[in-house]
Amino acid sequence: MSVCGSDEDQFSCGLKTLEENTAKTLDLVYCRIDAAGAKRLAEALAKNTALTRLDLINNDIDAAGIQWLAVALAKNTTLKTFNLLGDRIDAAGAKWLAEGLAKNTSLTTLHLRSSTIDAAGVKWLAEALAKNTTLTTLDLTHNNIEVPAGSGWLRHWSKIRPSPRSISLATGSALLP
Repeated sequence: MSVCGSDEDQFSCGLKTLEENTAKTLDLVYCRIDAAGAKRLAEALAKNTALTRLDLINNDIDAAGIQWLAVALAKNTTLKTFNLLGDRIDAAGAKWLAEGLAKNTSLTTLHLRSSTIDAAGVKWLAEALAKNTTLTTLDLTHNNIEVPAGSGWLRHWSKIRPSPRSISLATGSALLP
């Protein structure tokens, strides 16, 4: 990430870096990003051709914000790792995210740990992942997912697209065949 002036807050600095299209990684943790902020990030991310890792950890980004980021995810072709740990994605946000994932051609790792996703959200994600050929690591630990229901959908994904991948659903990880 580029060095920003001392008078700029972390979000503004990160947004500027994303718009400059120079950084490979961007770490925006605890920035309290709302839907309007997510929209600004998404607009820059959709045009960005340098970023490979985006960490938006514990920002309380909700379904409205995820909607904007999902649109950008569908267009971006360089992002490899997307970390939304601790955001408020829920089932509605998972549906939006699934739409972006279904069209994405670059993402390999998605962290959705502690993001209030339930079994309905896992269903949306699993259906999208049947179309996505690049994602190999999905972290869904510490969500509102009952393991039998969630693992059923993810097992469905593994049958449709057999390739090495790691899926974390509960506190442990599972490598699906």
